[in-house]
Amino acid sequence: MPRSFTHSLSFRATRSATIPLSHHASLPGRHGSYGLGQIRELEYIARIGWVKPLLSAVRANRRLEHLVLRWRQHRLSDLAFAIDTRLNYLPNLAERIDEPMRRVVASLSESSQPLAEYLRRRVALRITDRKALSDVLIAASSFMSESRALFENLAEFYREFTKECFGQASIGTKASYEAMARMTRRRGWATALQKKRHDILHRRSLWLAFDIDLDRQPLFEPIFLLNWRPGSHRLKDTIRRETVLEIRQRLPEAAHTMRDRLIKRVKAV
Repeated sequence: MPRSFTHSLSFRATRSATIPLSHHASLPGRHGSYGLGQIRELEYIARIGWVKPLLSAVRANRRLEHLVLRWRQHRLSDLAFAIDTRLNYLPNLAERIDEPMRRVVASLSESSQPLAEYLRRRVALRITDRKALSDVLIAASSFMSESRALFENLAEFYREFTKECFGQASIGTKASYEAMARMTRRRGWATALQKKRHDILHRRSLWLAFDIDLDRQPLFEPIFLLNWRPGSHRLKDTIRRETVLEIRQRLPEAAHTMRDRLIKRVKAV
């Protein structure tokens, strides 16, 4: 099995290794190939199977036969692939925040300076495990960006499907985003996801802080910062742990609710 992207990605059963992504090699030529080998994609298995019940309903409706015949070439199949793939790996991205976060907290606990002293002096916390910090920031940034990408995939699928199957006039992008947010009882998560992801992708970068209470367990409650300036803890400058948890819960809920509502409409056509 391959080890990591920073070491040789060789398979035991083969003689030659792939070129590691950290290797400073020349870029491929104009035809996009390092040699004369054959490109073979990995086998794709729809682990979530998000679109399968909807496709089954479409196939059962003879009025929608045109979509069945065009499915493999239709934009909807690309969106279904993106949705299923992201639904599959987003929980893993969320979990990848946790392990390095534990290492960051352990580094704080091992600090030579007592925690009470940091709080008394009102100074920034210092850690030794900087890689753990980088891993947390990479995982959190990826989770927010990929979550918003999934949200936009879902909104576009909703627009395209209603136009293709129900002859509905094209829904605007903004209207489809609002429709997706309404797929769950609480909608604040969708607004937070839109604004925070835009900040991360286009304007600012994440940093890490902790809400510390010596009389509470756990002592450290992580807060992601979008403002590097010390003391900038306003709501618009932070992403709280509960926000990440709500996005993780509500986004799959919105995906499945939207699909199930489309199935009902397909059966009613």
